[in-house]
Amino acid sequence: LFKENSPYQLVRVLESPSHGKFLALNNMVMCTERDEHHYHEMIVHPVMQVHPNPRNILVIGGGDGGTVRELFKYSV
Repeated sequence: LFKENSPYQLVRVLESPSHGKFLALNNMVMCTERDEHHYHEMIVHPVMQVHPNPRNILVIGGGDGGTVRELFKYSV
């Protein structure tokens, strides 16, 4: 679906029947549509469920938006 060489890496977006679209950097799979939620759920929900009153949250990186998607499940 997409292929470009940046000054730092080979960026490709491909599609597979079993995992949907996926991102590969330098031919290493970074995330897939099928399983990306596991990562984001595990870095957001444990912290949000134990914090007594989260008010301000900073997401550094987060290029695919999954962490922010999970944060929006809370009143912040």
